[in-house]
Amino acid sequence: CAVLAIEGSDPLEGDLSRVKFFYDLGVRVLQLMHYRINEVGDIMTEAPRHKGLTIFGQDVVREINKLGMVIDVAHASPDTVSGVLAASQHPVICSHTGAYALRSNSRHLEDKDMTAISKKGGVIGVWPLLRRRDNFQTYIRELDYVKNLVGADHVGIGTDLFGIASETAIPAHKELALIPAALLTRGYPESDVEKIVGGNFMGVFREVVRRTG
Repeated sequence: CAVLAIEGSDPLEGDLSRVKFFYDLGVRVLQLMHYRINEVGDIMTEAPRHKGLTIFGQDVVREINKLGMVIDVAHASPDTVSGVLAASQHPVICSHTGAYALRSNSRHLEDKDMTAISKKGGVIGVWPLLRRRDNFQTYIRELDYVKNLVGADHVGIGTDLFGIASETAIPAHKELALIPAALLTRGYPESDVEKIVGGNFMGVFREVVRRTG
């Protein structure tokens, strides 16, 4: 089963009607930001231009809610994330990020932002990017950190597996099975493992569909 998603709302080009256009094409996840500041808001890795979510961005969030798409705040600046959470009536996801408290990477979320997403009913996908002395166990410990922070109902496996030219904890899709095995070894109940490896993301999709159905 595949879910069509757009990484960055740049294709909207400031035209709200394009949200429905892409929905009609089958897109069900819209990641608002990617690697440039756009008409919707600011990104994590550049100095802010809009001070968060724009007026147009608020309209986009409302339109996404109305249609029943899932909002992804990966790459969005903290102020943009706060604006999305305030504007959205539905839970949102951050499909790929990390814990800033463990690694001061500008792509990662601080604890307060992860907590805010979870309180909205959303899910944080922990990104399997490796840096310097990291290894697979480092990644598992990061999953563990986020789980302890926001609860097992709000953690997922980060996407973007081959999104950059860098080493990842899971160098091939066939090795994804290593993650649930490692979590079970750490004493996670099977019910929590099922949530983390996909159940939580599916829960957001079901909730969004329920609210718009």
